[in-house]
Amino acid sequence: MELTEKDLEKFIEIACQCFQKLAPGMSAFVPNEPVIALNQTDFFDFTGVIELSQKGEQGKICLTMPESMIHELLGELGEDQRTEETSLDLIGELASIISSNAREHFGSTLGISIPQSLTQSQTAGLQLAPMRFILPLSRNNLTSHLVIALGSPQPSA
Repeated sequence: MELTEKDLEKFIEIACQCFQKLAPGMSAFVPNEPVIALNQTDFFDFTGVIELSQKGEQGKICLTMPESMIHELLGELGEDQRTEETSLDLIGELASIISSNAREHFGSTLGISIPQSLTQSQTAGLQLAPMRFILPLSRNNLTSHLVIALGSPQPSA
């Protein structure tokens, strides 16, 4: 599963459309310049993780957001409770929607797992492939990251 520039653009489009369809009345998420990170990813307060597989290759997609951004989204969706539980539910659902839409682009042979929803402290043990594409998405002076890490994770030392 190698990513081309066109694939990255598609992920950006998929992520932005996900938020727009979720709450059409809210202000748009604006993509910033993608970044390539080697063995380093900063995770925010809540992260949704989907494992991917295709033709024997594997990887992960992670959507990570600060708590204040998740709480804004919950409010715009009409959810009065802004708890850790509702935040974890939403971040997992968002990661799942983005991954499911990616399947349309990459084909039905793209296997996707059920989402894992993690707090920032739980991401410490998350194993990702060494090369990661970080796609920053900004809204209302807040930024989330869509992390695409394709390939096998590095073995722990």
